[in-house]
Amino acid sequence: MDRTHLIILCTLLLGACTTPGRRTPVDVARAPAVASRVEIGREVGWLLSADEQASRAAERRLVNLTGEARDELLSYRERIPTERDPRWLNVLDEHHALPELDDQAHIDFLLWKGARDSRFYAMKAQSRLLDMARTKPDVLIARLAGGGPGMDAIAVALAQANVLEAVPVLLDIYTGRRTDFERRAAAEALTMLAGESRRPRARGTTREYVQDAEVIRAWYREQQALAAEREGARDGGPIDG
Repeated sequence: MDRTHLIILCTLLLGACTTPGRRTPVDVARAPAVASRVEIGREVGWLLSADEQASRAAERRLVNLTGEARDELLSYRERIPTERDPRWLNVLDEHHALPELDDQAHIDFLLWKGARDSRFYAMKAQSRLLDMARTKPDVLIARLAGGGPGMDAIAVALAQANVLEAVPVLLDIYTGRRTDFERRAAAEALTMLAGESRRPRARGTTREYVQDAEVIRAWYREQQALAAEREGARDGGPIDG
C-alpha cells in the first residue's frame, strides 16, 4: 500500500469514530482564581500610578473593600510602612487605619483631603482640623503664621474652636502684604472670633486695614483682661466691683 492510500485509510477510520454533527468535548481545567494578595497589590499599584483616572477608580474600589479583602489591604500597611502618598493615606484613613503621623504631616494630609473635589472629604477634613484646633491650637497657629496653601481652612478651624490666641497672627495676615485671598480668609476668621459688628474690610486701603485691625486689637486686649480677671478669681484673688 502506497503512502497516499495509507493517509486516505486513516482519515476514513478517524471519521468513523466521530458522530456526524458533534464534536468531542475537550476537558480543560478551570483557570485558577487570581490570589487576593495579587489582586489587591495590583489595585494599590494603580492607586499610586501617574494615571489619574486609573488612580481614582482604584481608590473607589479600595475604600469599599470589606471582609478578607479589607484585611489583605490593611496588611499592605506593614509591607509599605514608609509610604506617605496622600492617596494611599486616604484609603487607610477611610478604613480607620491611618498610620501615626507627626503634626505637620497630619496637617498636610488633612489639607490635601479637604482640597479635593468632594464635599464628603472636605467636611471630614475640616472636622478633623477643628479637633486639632481644640487639642493642639499652638500647632495650628504656628502653621498659620507660616502661610501657604490651606491657611483659610486652618484659620476657619481656629475661629470655630474660638481660639483667641490666633488673633495676633490673623491680624498680621490681614494687615501684611498678603494676597487678597489670604486677607479675605483672615478677615472672615477675625469676624467669627470678634463678632459681625467688628468685621474688617476685605477690600480697602492700607490705612483702612490698619484702622479695622486696631478695632479688633482693642477688643482682643479687653478679652485678655477679662480672662486674667477670671483666672484671678479662680485662684482666690480679689474681684473688682
